[in-house]
Parts: sequence; structure tokens; C-alpha cells
Amino acid sequence: MKITIGNKLKIAFTVVIIAMLVISGISYMYLQRSNQALVSIDEDTERIDLYNDVAFQMVRANASIRGYMMYKKQEMLDNHYEIRESLHQSVDALLAKNEQDEGFSDFVVNLEAWEAAIEADVLKPLRAGDNALAEKNALPILGKGSQALVVFSKQMATENTAAIHSKIQDLHKGAAAQLRTIIIISIIIIIISMSIATITGRNIGRRMQRTIDTLNVFSTGDLTQRLEMGSRDEFASLAASFNSMAEKLSAMMKTVSQSSHTVAATSAELTASSEEVSNAAMNVAESIQAISSSLENQEHRTNEMREVASSMMVKMDGITASVDVTDDAMNQAKTMADEGFNSVTAVTKQMDTISTHTLALNERMQDLADNTTSIELAANVIKDIADQTNLLALNASIEAARAGEAGKGFAVVAEEVRKLADESNNAAGKIEQIIASIMTNTRHIEQDITNSHYSVTVGKTKVAVASQLFTQIVMRFDDVQEQTAAVTAEVHSIHEGLSQIAAQVTAIDSSAERSLTRAQDVASAAEEQTASVQEIAAATAHLAERAHELADTTKTFTY
Repeated sequence: MKITIGNKLKIAFTVVIIAMLVISGISYMYLQRSNQALVSIDEDTERIDLYNDVAFQMVRANASIRGYMMYKKQEMLDNHYEIRESLHQSVDALLAKNEQDEGFSDFVVNLEAWEAAIEADVLKPLRAGDNALAEKNALPILGKGSQALVVFSKQMATENTAAIHSKIQDLHKGAAAQLRTIIIISIIIIIISMSIATITGRNIGRRMQRTIDTLNVFSTGDLTQRLEMGSRDEFASLAASFNSMAEKLSAMMKTVSQSSHTVAATSAELTASSEEVSNAAMNVAESIQAISSSLENQEHRTNEMREVASSMMVKMDGITASVDVTDDAMNQAKTMADEGFNSVTAVTKQMDTISTHTLALNERMQDLADNTTSIELAANVIKDIADQTNLLALNASIEAARAGEAGKGFAVVAEEVRKLADESNNAAGKIEQIIASIMTNTRHIEQDITNSHYSVTVGKTKVAVASQLFTQIVMRFDDVQEQTAAVTAEVHSIHEGLSQIAAQVTAIDSSAERSLTRAQDVASAAEEQTASVQEIAAATAHLAERAHELADTTKTFTY
């Protein structure tokens, strides 16, 4: 398998990178363990703080209950309960951390028993006024009982502190071992890298020197030198390329040596042939001069024809442009007429729509007038009812006055009914006024609608007349447009015919110019050929000399 120098270096660097990755992996594992240890230390530190707080709160709770026993102040008892609440918060925090120690479970039980004993054996006698019994019962509870709980809390804090110190020592030991491992692997990587660099550099330098020595000998003219292939890498490719070049160069030198002798012999033959070609070229030049004179006369006549055709084309272009302008104007006028006809048609449709809407509006106004009349009748009925109600209320007031004291309440009701009847009568009057105003406005609107309908009818008649006129205009434009199109087609046909004639004349003129130019070029070429043949004769003599020199030069090479 071919392993290039680049691949060898890649393999070496890959080995180094793998070793560095191993170091990185080891360091990462150590960091993970260190992080886990630090997390564990943080948890132990929190436990230490909680146990110390439990011990501290126990001492405070003991002191507060003793103060209450001595001074009987309620704030001391309240302080005792607050301290016990803080104590329970720390205990609950330890329980939340899944404290698994069996002694801690006993501690919780003892704490609850201690609190129950304070309540039953100390506070209860104090509340009953039996201070002596309370003092007697408090000695073991606030003495050994409190002391045992405090000692356990301090002991647990001390044990957790020792565990933290142990974990820190383990971290230091692990760090030292990790450092030794990294140093050993780093030294191994450095040794491997230096070995690879030394071996590879020495091998490359040795093979480069052999290549330089071979090239130095090759540069002196010894084309038989070859490079050894050796390994299958870049140097092998270089050797193969050099050997191939040397083979081709050796073959080329053999060919050059053989060709130099052939060129020397051929040069003598070219010198003799060039003299014959020179004489023939002079004869050709004389014939071409005669042809050139005839072509000049033909070009003069074609120029006159081209000028006449050009003048006719200019005039025809003017006519064509005028016809095109007329055609465009007719098209624009036709378009405008079509647009006018379409606009008139649209106006007619709009007028029909307005007329329809006007008739519908007139019908609605009739309905409004009928409804207004109905409302007016209803208002009159309300007014009659109000008058009758007012009359009934007046009669009721008279009857209530006759009844004396018994009719006072009925008189008040009759008065309110009379007021309501007056208000209804006034409202009916206002309704009549509003209805009268509506009827007046309705009649005005009906008159306006009638006038508008009449105007629309007149407008429709005038628009119909305009539509007929536009229809006739469009028909006339169609006739004129057909005639204009026929004239335009004839003018364009004439223009195309003249264009073809002008193009043919121009083509003849161009052909004559090209023929004359070519004749002159041929004459010049004949003269140049005569001079070139003479130069070739001189060059062949010089080539013969160079061929002899090249043959002498190739003799210095070994191939």
C-alpha cells in the first residue's frame, strides 16, 4: 500500500492527538469526581450548620423556659415557643436531606418526648400554681434531657466535619495521582513526537541529498542518469517523473541529431526552388494589375447606381413614416371612440340603476307616509284616552272630598292619575307636532324624488342619442381604418421593393470593392511573395549553417 509522507505525518499527529484526548478524558473524569466530592462536601457543610443550629436552639429553648420559671413573664414563654419553631425548621431541613443515621431518628423521638415533658411536667404545674412540683420535674428534663440532645447535635456536627476533612484529603491524593499520570503521558507523547520528527526528517534529508547528486550529474549532459524508486511515496513519484523526463529527453536528443543532418540537406534544395518561385510571382503580379484596372471602372458605375437608389429610399422612407403616423392617429381615434362608446354604455346602465333606486325610494316614502298617518291616529287615540282619564280623575277627587277623611288616600291617587293623564296628553301633542313635521318633510322628499326621476329620464334619452352617435362614429372609423390599412400595406410593399433594389446595388458595389481590394491584395501579395522567396533563400542558407552547429552541439550529450 502507498503511504505518502503527508499520510505518515498525519498518522504521527493522529497518535499525538489521541494521546492528548486520553489526557483530556482523564482530566475530565477527575473533574467529574471532584465536582461530585464538592457537592457532597457542600451537603455535609449544610448538615454541620443545621446540627450546630439545633444545638444552639436547644440551649436557647432551655434558657428561655428557665427564665419563664423564674420570672413568670409571658414574653419569655412566647420566646420559648419561637425558639422551638426555629428548632423544628432545622430538624425538618435535616429530614429533607434524607438523613439516614439511626441516632438521628432516636434524636427526633427524644426531642418530641422532651417537648411533651416540658408541656406536661413543667408548664402544666406552673399554670396550676404548683411551682415546687414544676421545679422538681424540670431538673431531669432541663438537665440531662437537654444535655443529651445538645451533645448528639454537636457529635453529629463533629462527625460531618471529619467526613469533610476525609473527602478533602481524598481530593488532594486524587489530584496528585492525576498530575503524575498526566506528566507521564506528556513525557511519552514528547518522546514519541521527537522520535517521529527525527526519523522522518533524517529519511527525507537522506533521500533529498541522493536526488540532488543525481540532478547535478544530469546537468553536466549525462542523460543516462536515473533516480531509484525506493519507497512508494512522493519521492517515488518524483523519481518516476524524472526518469520519464530523462527517457524522453534522450530520445529527443537522438531525434534532433538525426533532424539536423536532414535539415542541412533540405536547405540546399530550398535555395534552388526559391529562385524559380520568384520568377513565377513576378508574372502573376503583372496579370493582376490588368484585372485591377477593369474592376475600377465597374466600381465607378455601381457607385452611381447606389446613389440613385439611396435617393429613392430617402423619399420612400418619408412617405412610409407619414403613412405610419396617419395609421397611428387613426388607431388612437378609433380607440378613443371605442372608449367613448363604452363610457356612454356604462352611463346608461348607471342611469337605469339610479331610476330603479329612485322608484324604490319613492315606494318607501309612500310606506313612511302611511305609517306616519297610523302613528297620528294612535296619538289621537292616546289624547282621547288622556282626556277621559283626566275627567275620571276629577270625578274621583270630587267623590274623595265628599268622603272626608276616609277618602284622602283615594284623593291622592286620583291626583296622581290626573297628572299622568296631563303628561300623556302633552306627550300626544308633541307626537302630533313631530308627525306633522315628518309629513311635511316626506312630501318635500317625494317631490324631490319625482324631480330626480324626471331628470334621470331626460338624461337617459340624451345618453341614448349620444350612444347612437358614437355607434355611427365607430362604424365610420372602421371604414376609414380599413382604407388606411390598405394604403399602408401598399406603401410598405413599395418600400420593401426599393429596399431590395438598394440592397442588390449595395451588394454589387461591395462585391466590386472586394474584388478590387482582393486584386490589389493579390498584386501586393505577389510582390511580397517575391521578396519572401528571396528572404527564404537567405534563410535556408542560414538554416544550413545552424543545422551544422546543432549537430556539433548534440555530440556533447551522452544518450
